[in-house]
Amino acid sequence: MHDLGFINSVLLVLILLGSVSFTAYSLRAKKKLETLNKNLELQSIEHNSLIKNANCGIMHIDNVGRIKQLNTIYTKFLGIKINSLKEYFVFLDEEQIEIFINIIEKKKDANFEQTFYNAKAEEINLNIYISFLPKTYDMVVIATSREDKIKLEKALYRSKIFFNHSDLGHIILDNELNIIEVNDSLCSLLGYRADELILKNFSIFFKTDILYNSFVKNYLKNNSLNEISNIEYRFKKHNNSMFWVEIFGKKFKDGNRTYTILSIRDISVRVNSRNTIRKLNERVQEELEKLQEIIDVISMPIFIKDKDFNYIDCNRAFCDFLKLSKEEIIGKNVFGIFSPNQAKQFHDKDLEMLKNSLQIYKTTMKEQNITIEIHKKTLYKEGSFNGLVGIILDITQKENEKVYLEARVKEELEKNRLQREQHQQEQLENVKFFTIGQMAAGITHEINTPLTYIKGNFEMLIEDIERLEESALKESMLEDTKVIKDGIERVAKIIESMREVSQKNSEKKEIVNILETVVSSLIISHNRAKQITKIELNGKTFDFNYTIEEEFFAFVQKQRLEQVWIIIINNALDELIKLENFENRALHISVKPLNNKIIIQFKDNAGGINEKILSHIFEPFESTKESSGIGIGLNIAKRIVEDQSGKITAYNQDNGAIFEVTLPLKEIDDVSK
Repeated sequence: MHDLGFINSVLLVLILLGSVSFTAYSLRAKKKLETLNKNLELQSIEHNSLIKNANCGIMHIDNVGRIKQLNTIYTKFLGIKINSLKEYFVFLDEEQIEIFINIIEKKKDANFEQTFYNAKAEEINLNIYISFLPKTYDMVVIATSREDKIKLEKALYRSKIFFNHSDLGHIILDNELNIIEVNDSLCSLLGYRADELILKNFSIFFKTDILYNSFVKNYLKNNSLNEISNIEYRFKKHNNSMFWVEIFGKKFKDGNRTYTILSIRDISVRVNSRNTIRKLNERVQEELEKLQEIIDVISMPIFIKDKDFNYIDCNRAFCDFLKLSKEEIIGKNVFGIFSPNQAKQFHDKDLEMLKNSLQIYKTTMKEQNITIEIHKKTLYKEGSFNGLVGIILDITQKENEKVYLEARVKEELEKNRLQREQHQQEQLENVKFFTIGQMAAGITHEINTPLTYIKGNFEMLIEDIERLEESALKESMLEDTKVIKDGIERVAKIIESMREVSQKNSEKKEIVNILETVVSSLIISHNRAKQITKIELNGKTFDFNYTIEEEFFAFVQKQRLEQVWIIIINNALDELIKLENFENRALHISVKPLNNKIIIQFKDNAGGINEKILSHIFEPFESTKESSGIGIGLNIAKRIVEDQSGKITAYNQDNGAIFEVTLPLKEIDDVSK
């Protein structure tokens, strides 16, 4: 009985499980059926939309020619209204119907030409393609007009001719920027064959990935930019040479795909010409600026007039001569500046310049009570008079000016001579130091190797002597070894000293007063500096009697840091000497603490650093000097400062340059420890 109850319980469980499984299966089947119906509905909608919007005639007929569906284009071919005809074979003759019957019997897709008269009695020539629907004898008939096909083929042929015979290189890219079509001009331009480019990525024309990614980002992938024109870019040819191209392009769609067509023109000659013109313009502008600087320096009044005898330029001396500003002179003629009588005299002399290329004459300026001599030279443009340039000499002080000019020339020559001698001396000393360093490095290397061998063998020799029996000879030999050992150690010390000469950065760091290092460097540079400019240190004029009253300690290599100060001071002196007057030159040095740092500033008024090299002035071989220097001084200074855990910067301020060095400050408590 118990077994029967157990069996009944098991059966009941199995029945329940089966019921649940069947219910779940039924729900899944229902869901699949709903999904299938939905997909079929979507496919039907898509199918109908495809037929309706196709650009050719599409018709669905059964095996006896009954029309089940057709689109608007096919109704135009048949000359009927849509849904007004049920039989297709009514338009066909017996031979054409026989063709359809043979196709139906074979149930095989076919392609043929068909000519018939439509409902409007028009002769229609079509290309017919027939395809059978699966598991039925129903057919899909696709028709295109033979005339349209011929026109399209001709248009395509003409387009192909234009495409390949264009002076421009053309390229078509797909949505992934792969090349799908190129013309002959592009292949000739870039040195490729067409088969070498098809299916390659557009990046093949770029020298680097950076150039390619930049072009794609800016011009091809920007959805808001569907057209590009007059884009100038550098492309790479097959032989890896670079050249400039001008690019025109546009995106277009073919079905659901997006393409880009680019037209490319070689503009290397244009770009090179433009660059040449730009460089020439820059050079002309530089020459004009230099000319303006030159005439401003000249103490004689200089003026320039145009072909209508209006003033178009002058120098500072001419403004001083007339006691007028440049703005009050430019654009006016002599009648707007001088008295009527004086202006008429000057104007009559100007008119004579239409016939003469050179003119020198004297006149008296009654208002200023001076006698002047005017020299004028005609300016020509394309062989025609285009103005004149004039110089005014105050001949009442002619001799004084002659002496002055001779003195100035002599002074400048002497300055140049002294500068050359100084530069030559500095270069000679640099060569000496470099040669000594090289010799020291070579000698230490060459001597140290055999010296090590001698020391090793000598130590073994001493051990051998010590193992000998006690005797007077042994004592004598031991005494001799002491002398030899002293000699070897002395040679070793000499080698070590020479190594220090060739390796200055081996200097140990120590806690020093930074102000003292600056003073030491100024003392070294004093003989030169006193002839060039006054130097202020922390607000006081520096001389040999300067008293150090402040202490700013840092943990540095003292001698190497002094080398930095000397480099900066000499650079400042090299620029300050270019200013004419001693009184106009200034070099201010300050050493101050700020936020656990020591700030050392060197500020001059020599016009500042050229902006073109300011950002990389500490790079090797970057020099601010025109006549000397190879550009490694500031690079050495930078490395020394960084070795002291410091930082060096340079910038312009108030018509001068500032070099600023920042070092970690050591507090007084740290120094005492």
